[in-house]
Amino acid sequence: MSLKDIVKSDVFPSILLLFALTCALILSNSLFYENFLKIIYFPINFELNDFQIHHTLINIVNHGLMTFFFLLIGLEMKHHITVGKYQDKHKIILPCVAAIGGFVVPSLIYYSLNFDTDNLRGWAIPIATDTAFELAILSFFKRKISLDLRVFVLGFSLIDDFLAISVLTIFYSKVGITPAFFISIVLVGALFLFNYHNVQKIKYYLFIGFLLWIALEKAGIHGTLAGVFIALFVPVKPIDNSISPLKRLEYILTPYVYYIILPIFTFFNSELNFSNFVVHDLFTNLSLGIILGLFFGKQIGIFLFSYISIKLKYCCLPENTSWLKFYTIGILGGIGFTLSLFIGEIAFNDQWTLNTTKSAVIISSFLSAIVGIIFLKYLLKEN
Repeated sequence: MSLKDIVKSDVFPSILLLFALTCALILSNSLFYENFLKIIYFPINFELNDFQIHHTLINIVNHGLMTFFFLLIGLEMKHHITVGKYQDKHKIILPCVAAIGGFVVPSLIYYSLNFDTDNLRGWAIPIATDTAFELAILSFFKRKISLDLRVFVLGFSLIDDFLAISVLTIFYSKVGITPAFFISIVLVGALFLFNYHNVQKIKYYLFIGFLLWIALEKAGIHGTLAGVFIALFVPVKPIDNSISPLKRLEYILTPYVYYIILPIFTFFNSELNFSNFVVHDLFTNLSLGIILGLFFGKQIGIFLFSYISIKLKYCCLPENTSWLKFYTIGILGGIGFTLSLFIGEIAFNDQWTLNTTKSAVIISSFLSAIVGIIFLKYLLKEN
């Protein structure tokens, strides 16, 4: 395979993520560590009369750039539910059930180990699956994965991301009844009116979305949710036979998100110095809650909830899919990487807790990926 083919393949975004992770870990444990920290926490200040924004560079990445990631997720989800593969609501039952199982069991495992500690705020860390990594791994095994199963994985990933976004909105936003909060409501109303009148120009949604991001940040709500609101109101259908605003925006965003934004996010959030790290840290309740939640909780929750629903005839197993193949998808669901790191950064502030969280997420994600690959390569037959 040529370099050009690799860059165009589904695997390349994951290669970039791994490269960013590796670079961050190397810098974190090198002579350049202090300089790396200065870059990550470089202050970004903006003042205009009484309006002020004070952030560090890592916060700009996490609160700003990641808005486009959530916008892209929202666009993909809206497309598949309204005009895509999941217009038939019966087909979305199994992905919904699997995603709920992958939400409930990991969070309960984490809660059971941390319910009486200060780490309880991180209960949502093991609930998320990294879509890019999971789909990249499955792309190597297309001959073993049926079309129906790939469609299920896409649906599961979208619902899983939706649940993670909902958790961020409800549990990790500090909502204050301030002027900025009311301005946010007005701006969401403006997006609604654009959609109601079928405004087709993307730039209007993005401009209001930018103002909404500022208002949400000032109101104490995570600014990335502005991306979700934009996706919610961008029109799905065009006025004529041209490409819809939703698909145009999705087409524009995809390369920037997967080739630039996610690698930058991974690079900035994978700072992990091993000099103060001890093996004992992996056996704390915090680490065990994340590792057991992601690796065991995800696969058990996805499989168990799906199995019960199928046996009760609410839905059916994807065509040309054995129970072992389906269970393997659950194992890969334990790759939590991007959103797990994102939630961890929001949940915790002190350095030890953050380092422990990052270590646990990286270990459990790699463990899920390796075991899933072993199943796919050696235990499963081709379709």
